[in-house]
Amino acid sequence: MAKNWVVFFALALGSVGVLLHAPVSDVYIPTKTLTMKTPHSTTTSSLGDQEHFKCAASLSNEISELPPVFIFMPAKAGGTAIKWFARKCHDNSDGRTDPQTIENFVNRQGKYINYLLDNLQVPKITASHLYSPIPLLNAVRHASQGSIFIYVYRKETDRLMSSIRQVANTLGTNDAETFRNNFKSPIESRKDDFGLDISITADNTRMIALNEDAFVTKVIEPRRAEIGFSVPSQLTCDVWNELQETGPDRFFFVHYSALDQVQDALASRYCPKVTSVRHNVAAKKSDRVMLRMLNQSLIELDDWIEAKKDHIEFALQMSGERVSGTGSGSCKHQTRVMQHELSRCDSGILQWLPR
Repeated sequence: MAKNWVVFFALALGSVGVLLHAPVSDVYIPTKTLTMKTPHSTTTSSLGDQEHFKCAASLSNEISELPPVFIFMPAKAGGTAIKWFARKCHDNSDGRTDPQTIENFVNRQGKYINYLLDNLQVPKITASHLYSPIPLLNAVRHASQGSIFIYVYRKETDRLMSSIRQVANTLGTNDAETFRNNFKSPIESRKDDFGLDISITADNTRMIALNEDAFVTKVIEPRRAEIGFSVPSQLTCDVWNELQETGPDRFFFVHYSALDQVQDALASRYCPKVTSVRHNVAAKKSDRVMLRMLNQSLIELDDWIEAKKDHIEFALQMSGERVSGTGSGSCKHQTRVMQHELSRCDSGILQWLPR
């Protein structure tokens, strides 16, 4: 008996020695340990595969039966034009308040009931910027099976730079309410907060000068206004998972440059008398924006963006939650696979396929 215990003890010591001294690759790890998922993980393993996507020549065949159409987009992706089109397409002759006249009403769930009541002519086309992924989730989860979903896509770095330009111009607004809504402070504080000066140049151009450090830390980093309504904050892991769980038959990613084609297809079926709307809220802006560096030199905003555009997302950790530096990302693999597949579509229209 004592001999057996000696043998067992020796074998045990030998096993411990193997574990302590063997290379990691030589140590056996049970299969269950290798496949165990992190608690509360929302990451999907296969949604980004190319088999989930196919190019679509147009939307014309999909809308032959006039299904409800839901169009969602981040800021600076042609959304203003498609929203104006949707409003013109739904003409209320009885004077009723169109729910879509409540700007981006899908972000305010309490207004959904207005969409349904008081008139038999429910808007067939709903178009809205997204403030969060929730309206997109709600639409995919709850809309009728025949509905069409369109997410207007623009590469995030390009979208972000465009939004930075627009928000910089908004800092120079003379409208106190607009300033407060965008920057959460009174317009009277902008001189102290941003070192902002407004002047008129010799060629009669309005010039806005502001401090670089304040612009970065008080506007870009906290993701004020259009800066925060981004692709990563909308195409989240929850959204990709919902696509997999619900499996909508007709969900399309549309490149923002293809919106005229989308409008033409929708107009031909839903409102033949309405022509395409081309409306860019930033197109009329002529302000010249300068950033004041620490040495007091002034740099053109466009030059600043060109120098730093590929570094802003990393330095300010822009892909997590809205609070800078937090969050677990946004399933960017799936989004990037979609982006790659969309770039291969001559039509600029990519259909997501349930599997």
